[in-house]
Amino acid sequence: MGRTLALVAVWALGCGSKDLEVGKGPALNTASVDDSGSNTSGDSAGGDSAGGDSAGAGPDSAGPPPADDPLELCVDEWVASNVGGLRLADGKRPDWLELRNNTSTEVSLAGWVLTDSDDLADGVDLDPSLSVPADGVLVLFADGEPHRGAQHLELSLDAGGESIGLFAPDGQGEVLHYGEVQRDMAIMRTTPCCSGGGCWTLRRDGSPGAPTAGDARETLIALGSSWRYIDTNELPDPTWVTVAFNDSAWALGDAPLGFGDTHLNTVVASGPEGARNLSTWFRQEFYVEDAHRVHDLELDLMVDDGARVWINGDELLRINLPTEVEGEVEVNETTLASAAVSAINETAVVRYAIDGATLVEGGNVVAVEVHQATASSSDLGLDAQLTALRL
Repeated sequence: MGRTLALVAVWALGCGSKDLEVGKGPALNTASVDDSGSNTSGDSAGGDSAGGDSAGAGPDSAGPPPADDPLELCVDEWVASNVGGLRLADGKRPDWLELRNNTSTEVSLAGWVLTDSDDLADGVDLDPSLSVPADGVLVLFADGEPHRGAQHLELSLDAGGESIGLFAPDGQGEVLHYGEVQRDMAIMRTTPCCSGGGCWTLRRDGSPGAPTAGDARETLIALGSSWRYIDTNELPDPTWVTVAFNDSAWALGDAPLGFGDTHLNTVVASGPEGARNLSTWFRQEFYVEDAHRVHDLELDLMVDDGARVWINGDELLRINLPTEVEGEVEVNETTLASAAVSAINETAVVRYAIDGATLVEGGNVVAVEVHQATASSSDLGLDAQLTALRL
């Protein structure tokens, strides 16, 4: 299917370059803008602040006006050099971009094309099984590994600067141009799918799947909250990862839970020295209203040494454990963690992004199986926080 180059006018940051470009079809016009007002240094370029650095990109009086009929979707945010930011369950940190749906209707990605240049021939068809929820977002991983799943793209992003193009099935598209980007620096719109002056900003690590505006954050499970646990070294009933399981006979304690460390609130049984319990099991139930409005979850996890994590019976994360490859490696309750966790890492909290579609209306449950690295391990630890990002 042929596509016309009917481009919506946009401004994008040149993070390290003084030249910013504007695309408007059918030909690309360029404009040079001094972005010296932005600061991309490690100390002042975003940190943990909600708004990041104001980049002042796209002067209010310059550039062509936005199109009268904007796209249903836009590329709202991206990181082209992810070194210390978003980390997937397998430990990899791919570059990523976020699509935002600026309408009140779910949009299927069937027929949509994404490019990493001005040339439509370089584009990749987005997976038709994916959709972006109404007024919601979808994170795609630009790692060049489409075999890993529908959200993994065949293309990658260039930290030296390039273009990102998004084209609808009817051929209308938007092309963003950016310059050299420092590592872990996200380029993001200040409001959903905005255009023109003041639309762009910088933020360290970005906020993949998190709200830009209009969303709300709700803590479903807080750090330090109470968990049910069993520390008998006996594998629970297979249904223990589901909401239907009755855990009333399990022990109850406040996190952090574990043994062998001073930061713990609840001490669990360790097993004899030299023959430690290789796995310990934890559950926490929680209630969700309007689950259909939750588009993403953030799981902040402190674990020593390794863990498997389920929500409502679905295994979603495997942390510091071997990866099963076509059944060659079976991971069960006797599997040792891949490496021992020690020193400052014992209390480190790492954030993982999870699809909000895993939740159901009403009762839900998070189940965690914590693994030791050795049978002579001196400690174990678990704490977690689960946050819902909802429209």
